[in-house]
Amino acid sequence: SKHSGHAKALHIVSAWCHSNQLVLAQEKVDSKSKEITAIPLLLKLLDLTDRIITIDAMGGQRAICEQIIAQGGDYLIALKGNQGMLHKDVTACFANKTTLKNSLISTENDKGHGRIEKRIAYSFEKKCNVLQASTRSCQENISCVGPGCTSL
Repeated sequence: SKHSGHAKALHIVSAWCHSNQLVLAQEKVDSKSKEITAIPLLLKLLDLTDRIITIDAMGGQRAICEQIIAQGGDYLIALKGNQGMLHKDVTACFANKTTLKNSLISTENDKGHGRIEKRIAYSFEKKCNVLQASTRSCQENISCVGPGCTSL
């Protein structure tokens, strides 16, 4: 076997504090599981009160979002195309020129890894009432949504 005599790689989910450049906590991912099962365990180790938790699209699970809110935090989670109606509704919102006109816009230029990146983030508050009712009932805690775009 390819791994004969060698231990399998250890998979860990970490909570990283950007402002302090510090790992706050880590949780081992069960070898028979995936990272998504380790995230709730990791969150339990942390005081999330008045903190914004950022997670990639994998963390966009209702139970994870509810746990963050229950622990007193807020979240910023990426969306992917496989996240059904929520992704579809957000995409439709930003196809609307009025929505874009009323959005908060942040642009950042960065140079690194041999390329120049321009990142544009748009956001608007839920009270703009552009999400479909079905999405709002599923994602009650959403207060702001917006796509981020990166161009090279």
